[in-house]
Amino acid sequence: MNRIVLLLLLPLLSIFVSKSFAQFSGSNLLNFQLGNQARLIPTNKTNVYNQLNLRYRQDQMVFGLRAETYKTSHEDEYNSISQKYLRYTKGDLRVQIGSFYETLGRGLLLRTYEIPGSIHESSGQRYGLYKDIEGISIRFDNDYISTKMLYGKPLDNSISPSSKTKRREVLAQGGELNLHINDFITPGVLYLRSDYEDNSNIVLNEYAGTNMDFQFDNWQLYSEYTQEFGSGNDIIGLGKNSAHAFYISGNASFENLSFSLEYKDYNDFILNFNDPPSLAKEHSFSLANRATHTTNLSNENGWQAEVLIDLDDFNTITLNHARAVIDLFGKESVFEEYYIDLNYYFNDRTLIKAFTDYSMDESENQFNRYTAGVLFENQISGMWSVSNELQYQQFDVDLPYNNLFGDLDHSVKTFVVNSFISQSRHFSIGASLEISNDPQETDRLIGGKKVFVSWPSLNASYQYDQDNDITLFYGKRRGGNTCTGGICFEVVSFEGLELSLRSRF
Repeated sequence: MNRIVLLLLLPLLSIFVSKSFAQFSGSNLLNFQLGNQARLIPTNKTNVYNQLNLRYRQDQMVFGLRAETYKTSHEDEYNSISQKYLRYTKGDLRVQIGSFYETLGRGLLLRTYEIPGSIHESSGQRYGLYKDIEGISIRFDNDYISTKMLYGKPLDNSISPSSKTKRREVLAQGGELNLHINDFITPGVLYLRSDYEDNSNIVLNEYAGTNMDFQFDNWQLYSEYTQEFGSGNDIIGLGKNSAHAFYISGNASFENLSFSLEYKDYNDFILNFNDPPSLAKEHSFSLANRATHTTNLSNENGWQAEVLIDLDDFNTITLNHARAVIDLFGKESVFEEYYIDLNYYFNDRTLIKAFTDYSMDESENQFNRYTAGVLFENQISGMWSVSNELQYQQFDVDLPYNNLFGDLDHSVKTFVVNSFISQSRHFSIGASLEISNDPQETDRLIGGKKVFVSWPSLNASYQYDQDNDITLFYGKRRGGNTCTGGICFEVVSFEGLELSLRSRF
């Protein structure tokens, strides 16, 4: 009980410290749950997760610290100083010792990240959603060169903090050098070496690559190629005998029209600390976002094209097409998507967002997938506004176990309804309902067909001031894939009450 009280007092303690010492800043996230994942017992499981971030600045020095705590009524608990760092900056030089985030190129070789305010769950434990490196990072930037060097161990965030398996087993060392030849052309080289122990033997892998950035007035072209050396790999090749990743993109913008075109070719390039561009549209509507394609780095090539039309006064139309082909053991699986949306202000008070999408993903056994949605936002009085959202999705699914029940209805249908009322950014309350007959969500049969299941919920948020806010969730939340900021991750289902308190200071 004393530990729970201490967790509740941490945000207040943080605010007190910050007001006493102006050099301190930071944030705190406190999350409490009463409930459990769908169809798991006990249904009344309780857990508390707290993440405290502190930062102290003195001249060119910055010291940072992250403490994470997880307390629960059933699974393993932990208390962890999960991040600590010391950063020194002077002029064009920056040196950071301890925990840091770094990306080489566009992430073909290395990409670390953090999704602020998000909580990951694995093996019955909850912890911050981030992947960092623990070691040393050096950056130097001026008008002529940009360089970054790193030495450290990336975090494997699929392993929970109290697991007996090490979360940092691979040692990565390398960097990137870019030359600013002029205002138009910036070439670069990349190198990375990884070491890890396997049955008392040190396994060494080396990777290298090059990138090129062209910028001319209203258009840009970027290309990057990286590959692994040794192990019989072809040098500078895009075939199956080369462990490689190749990415190229071009974009241009005019007065009221902009477009982009991207191409990817990845083969045998699962490095566990890289995350190349997926070339799949990231959606704001939940149903389309859940169906976003997940890149297979074993062998995949494809492209994405997008056109943005600016009608006037922030009214836009977006068209997107993406296609990817996965080749595993000589069998091809295709992902394809056609997407269009409209963002239109009827007047100063009314906004409509609408989209329609057709896609298929053979690797997920989903065909003829149609998704559509519409969102109305209307300012009703003063700073008060209401929003109403409708979404619908339908696809054909071919799951092997369906054959056990004979000729079933393979058409999966999902409906989503959201309705919220809000007062500026200070207060919001609303309800959500999702209904689906997805066979992966239920094994019940009525008349030879899968029955519909539902996920109703109530949601509320209150922002006390610009630094403190509270959110409340009660009901059922459907699990599944979600993507934000180019990072895709799995959200587990939940049934119960969830309360979050965020503080910044």
